[in-house]
Amino acid sequence: MVKNSKIVAQKKDNHWLVLMIQAYVLMGLTIVGLVYTIMSPSEFVLSPEISFQILCIFFLGLTIWLFVSWYLITNRLFDPYVLFLLAAVIFNGGQIILEVFGLNDKGFLGDVFAVPEALQVVYVVTLTLSTMHFGAMLAILLDRKQSRSEKFLNFLDHTAEISSYSRSRIQLPRSSGTGFSSKQRPQRALGTSTRFGPKALQASGTSKRSRRTPLRLVGESRIEPPRSSVTVSTSRSGNKLSRLLANVFRLGRKPPRLSTIVVQPSQLQIQPFSQSEMFDSSSPPLSAIKLSVVPLSTIFTVGRIFLYISILPVLVTAISAVQAAKSAGYASLYEQRATGAEASAGILADFVFPGVFLVIAGAKQNPKFRIFAVIVLLFYTCAKLMIGTRGSAMMPVLAMLWLWDSVVKPLPRTLLIVGAAVMLLVVFPVIGATRNEVAGVDLFSIEFLTKTLMGVDNPLVASISEMGFSATTIGWTMELVPNVRPFSLGMSVVVAILTLVPNVFAAGRHPALTMSGYDIPDFWLVGEIDKDFAERGGSFGFSFIAEAYLNFGWFGILVLGGLGFFYAKFVQWSVRDRDPLKMAIIAIFVSFFLFYPRGSCQMIFRPLIWYSMFPYLWIKWQSRLNPSRIESLLNLLKKGNI
Repeated sequence: MVKNSKIVAQKKDNHWLVLMIQAYVLMGLTIVGLVYTIMSPSEFVLSPEISFQILCIFFLGLTIWLFVSWYLITNRLFDPYVLFLLAAVIFNGGQIILEVFGLNDKGFLGDVFAVPEALQVVYVVTLTLSTMHFGAMLAILLDRKQSRSEKFLNFLDHTAEISSYSRSRIQLPRSSGTGFSSKQRPQRALGTSTRFGPKALQASGTSKRSRRTPLRLVGESRIEPPRSSVTVSTSRSGNKLSRLLANVFRLGRKPPRLSTIVVQPSQLQIQPFSQSEMFDSSSPPLSAIKLSVVPLSTIFTVGRIFLYISILPVLVTAISAVQAAKSAGYASLYEQRATGAEASAGILADFVFPGVFLVIAGAKQNPKFRIFAVIVLLFYTCAKLMIGTRGSAMMPVLAMLWLWDSVVKPLPRTLLIVGAAVMLLVVFPVIGATRNEVAGVDLFSIEFLTKTLMGVDNPLVASISEMGFSATTIGWTMELVPNVRPFSLGMSVVVAILTLVPNVFAAGRHPALTMSGYDIPDFWLVGEIDKDFAERGGSFGFSFIAEAYLNFGWFGILVLGGLGFFYAKFVQWSVRDRDPLKMAIIAIFVSFFLFYPRGSCQMIFRPLIWYSMFPYLWIKWQSRLNPSRIESLLNLLKKGNI
């Protein structure tokens, strides 16, 4: 056990070493930027052209380091943070990576900027991603909370042996893993005899070393047994403890099944309680124990409600969008920006994401309905791809794949790599080359698809180059602010919060935009760069880096460091307990949040409140713990009637 504790301590030290390396990288970038700003370009050691090439190479190395360092700290390479980091790198630094290999045929960002301005864009992207990643790693290393399963198992470790002849004084664990709030948690221990603790364990022959043997969580809420002996007796008093824990942890509207928990050196199992039956080491082990406070049936029921509500709006919006794109082309979708009551169908259609993801998380007993939910999402995705919107089509699919991999069954990594290759090499290039020529074209014609694909010189480069063109919004914003307009000082965030209530009661601009005098950042930018395109409803998109600069200038980079910190905390909250509900909630949010690297915060708050927090609170309310029921259980145990 001493050896294991040394290994754990060494791993923690290595994690902090990784964070220190990231901190040194961040400090180095900051110092170089300050020196370059103070000195004139002619006085600097390197010319702007050479500095630009060196910084592009450094960004490529930094990109590799970002993913490697995250794996070293979390041992994960497929989670919501990695997906967001990948989106941030591609949308804001895709053309920087291509510049290293000389694959920008039209020049870096289409040669819109001179070399000094292009160097500034590369620098701010590099510094921002470094700061955001530092905040994310810091959040992981400072997160010392135990999962609900670990707290429960630690409680079993501390009450490892129960006397067969005395009524033991039992104390429930202090953690919130049992579902108690601070007001509902029992304040008084039960019984009148020996208290469980170090002295009692030493008296029974159990050492501190074996008592503190950790039980670790693996897979989807699965518990792997320890190497050393930890035993919960099946005697009379042991049955009382087991049955109490079974009632507390198996929550729901139906009366709970009483169970006896047996923990032995080679197995950890739950078996139906029988007064006349004693369990021994020959009993067949179970490979998993579910310790979820929220019943899966509740998650499944709420998911079906959202799915039923959204199916008809999904059909309406998908069919109307496809018809508009086929008749007038991709640009017509911008000209038909829905306002007033017309936007209601789109808002209801987006509830398909809570419906699909909650069904995937909760439909363990109904796998056919889970498949139906996936088919609905794929239909929505295909409709989006047909009209040329790649990001909003594929990002929910990425979130769905992660949720399936985490909750249902691990997906083969080869399948994920092949699917990503097909999308990058075939689907994205074809859509990018044809979405402006959709009007009157048979999209499913083999001849048309073959001709389009053969007309693309390098499909992978074309996909990355087009997505990476979003970095132009960073350069334009840094040119216009504060020369043309002052810093917003957080007003874009305030306006985004005010637009939580959709504009379904009046046509035209949202009342929050009219009253505040501020426009959504991407609408403002296209109006400054190309007014004709703006009048037709067009948009260049935006960037979360550009929005941070729009609000706070260079200090906005620190804000994005905070974003990385809190987003990593959110991810850790969902994956720590391996709780299907929490993972479904973050998958819903990720479906929208992955588009934030090339957008503004206006697309964050509504998905967070409407489509994530509202379903979560509803489900928690549906499965809330009844304090009177727990009190009755405790009273029965105290009186010896269980």
